[in-house]
Amino acid sequence: MKFNSATLIVLTIFLCCCSQQKETIIDEATAQNVMNDVAARNKAYQPLTERDDTMMQQVVVYYNKYGTPNKRMEAYYLLGSVYRDLHDAPKAMEAFLDGINAADTTSKDCRYDILVRLYGQRNDILCQQKLYKQAAEEILMIDKYSLLAKDTLYAMVAKWSHLGMLYKFEKYDTVADGCWRLLEECQSLGLYNYAASQLCTSILANVEVGRIEDARKLLSIYERDGGDVDTLTYVSTFPIYYYTKGKVLTASGDLEQAEIFFRRELTAQDWNNRQAAYRGLHEVFQQRDIADSAYKYAVLQCEAVDSDYQEKVTENLQNLNKLYDYSRAQEDSHRKGVQLEQEQHRRQRMWWGGIVVLIGGLFTFYHLRMQYRKRITDTELELERANMEQTEMMLYVAELQDKLRNTKDEYEREKIMEELDNAKKDYDNVRVVAKNLRRQYFSNPLFRKMLLLIKERKIASDDDYSMIELMLQKEDESLMSRFYYTVPRATKIEKEIFLLRRMGMTKTEIALLTAHAKNSIITAIVRLYEKERMHKPHCSAEADEWLLSI
Repeated sequence: MKFNSATLIVLTIFLCCCSQQKETIIDEATAQNVMNDVAARNKAYQPLTERDDTMMQQVVVYYNKYGTPNKRMEAYYLLGSVYRDLHDAPKAMEAFLDGINAADTTSKDCRYDILVRLYGQRNDILCQQKLYKQAAEEILMIDKYSLLAKDTLYAMVAKWSHLGMLYKFEKYDTVADGCWRLLEECQSLGLYNYAASQLCTSILANVEVGRIEDARKLLSIYERDGGDVDTLTYVSTFPIYYYTKGKVLTASGDLEQAEIFFRRELTAQDWNNRQAAYRGLHEVFQQRDIADSAYKYAVLQCEAVDSDYQEKVTENLQNLNKLYDYSRAQEDSHRKGVQLEQEQHRRQRMWWGGIVVLIGGLFTFYHLRMQYRKRITDTELELERANMEQTEMMLYVAELQDKLRNTKDEYEREKIMEELDNAKKDYDNVRVVAKNLRRQYFSNPLFRKMLLLIKERKIASDDDYSMIELMLQKEDESLMSRFYYTVPRATKIEKEIFLLRRMGMTKTEIALLTAHAKNSIITAIVRLYEKERMHKPHCSAEADEWLLSI
């Protein structure tokens, strides 16, 4: 064993020396302070830095090991926020997804508000990349968990945003049908004015599917309750209102009023609104059959589309820079290259060290296996010796008992009785040795199977009893012969009790394995005693001792 201990010590030292990883120890107080600091600056829209990245990574490692699902969610949310401010969208999306996966939505104390923020951040990044289909899926999850978080307003915001996404996918029927249901739902929640301010997209969808009357009703609700339109002058701070109003008037046949509102939208500075106004005016003059004006606004619309495209290209480039910082990526690549080179040197040292450890491990395995085989052999020999001694002692006691019954001389009887008492004492000693040896069955797979059946409240099968009998006969070939010779009229349950008792099981365990009461097991052992001795024992312990002596 000295060789084994020395090998383990050498292996431990070797692994400690070869390891080049530096793990910063962080406790719960430090982790919470870091999160509080990052959360406060994130809430105040202060930019997060590289130092926050390093600290939050340690916080994430700590909470992954010791924290609750809520703490892991919050840690991943803040780590993703750090990557968002560092313009590393892929890592931010990965961190937000890890936070979502860390959530335990089956728990009563789940922080659904954090889960909503995780989905909200993913939705923002997807919208910046113009991935509206994926963003719509995130909005559905925002709606679901906002309700669970009891944030009714945010849930409604998500639902109206989802309608806006569906409009971009040209699912006008779905938008036209869904807006009325959402309007009623917001009214029941006291959010009617907010819902009214979100109706422009739904109005346009109704116009697209030809529901002009519904479009008028919705437009009336927007103007009256949306809080943006002056109902006397019909002036709005959002140019999209003018385009929406113009589309409804055009569809209603009021082309003069439609022209007025389209021209109002031309006052907007961005090309997106201006090309929409040109498109509306082109439609108006086309319906009036004024060809030169229709052609004029068609040309202007094309120019506005080109300008809008250039504006969007510039916006996309700005979004791209916000999403990913290539200079930071180059620095990360250089750092990873240096780390890879260091890792290669470390692996070489680990390789040679592993060879040394493998050779030492093989020698250790061979040494321990030889010791194990020697212990098994010694145990088998000792068990065989004890069984033989027990058999001889039983025969000797039986012989003395028979001699005592046939002897009438008092002196001889006293001598035989003294010899018989000594023999019984020796027999008791042999029984103790056998009992100690039976403890070794705890390492036997069959014994462990019986204990597992007891734990699972299952009974032993006939195959189990057959295997127990084979195992016992392998160590004592004459065991079952002696049992049947001693108790030729034993029943099946009595045989099972004998096998389990001989294996080392307690009476309580036997009761569980045979689905009988413990008192029934004791009665069965006493009954076995009576079948062989033809009289009742003085106590159950005497019958049990007799059963173990077979």
